[in-house]
Amino acid sequence: MIHRFTVGDLSCAVISDGQPEPPWEPPLAEFYTPATGVPEHELRAATAEEGLGRTTLTCGYNCLCVSAGPRRR
Repeated sequence: MIHRFTVGDLSCAVISDGQPEPPWEPPLAEFYTPATGVPEHELRAATAEEGLGRTTLTCGYNCLCVSAGPRRR
């Protein structure tokens, strides 16, 4: 999937390379711990509000291509 947009004179494209499927999704507890500054009660409240009952985090693989005339980054 490619999403194209412009910023001023820059032509940009976000290129998606998919998402991992379980069991590759890391548990939420590995990403959000007290050491990262997210208290467990806030994590549980956010996932409960979402209503999906999930316990893992899906991470997409995306890159941004920026074209500035003849230069691409």
